[in-house]
Amino acid sequence: MGDDAIQIESAESKPKAVPVSLQASVLVKKIGRNINKNDKKAKTIMFLSDVESLMIFKSPNDYIQFLNHTYETNDVEEIEFLRTHNSLEKDYWEGKYPDEIIERMKRRTEMVTKDEEMYEASTSNY
Repeated sequence: MGDDAIQIESAESKPKAVPVSLQASVLVKKIGRNINKNDKKAKTIMFLSDVESLMIFKSPNDYIQFLNHTYETNDVEEIEFLRTHNSLEKDYWEGKYPDEIIERMKRRTEMVTKDEEMYEASTSNY
């Protein structure tokens, strides 16, 4: 066995090598959106987070990851999971941000300042 393999026990208790390239495939991840385009009746729901890439774990090997603060899905089981998760209305919201989160996000952008001379000097070489 090479250095790029790990040992796992089979049902017969005989060690088997699993290539590193296969180890990552164990994770089931949904990033940004999970839309079944064949299901025309399903309504797409958008969830929003103030964390750009929030990850919500369904199990140790299955998670949902927000992309650019959003996650869209029309999967009924996923919608129910996200609606009942204890992070709802703490780390993410359904449909729209609450007013206090909008204000917090506005304050964050107002805190970003730019010194014009410093900016021009740093970008003049490009």
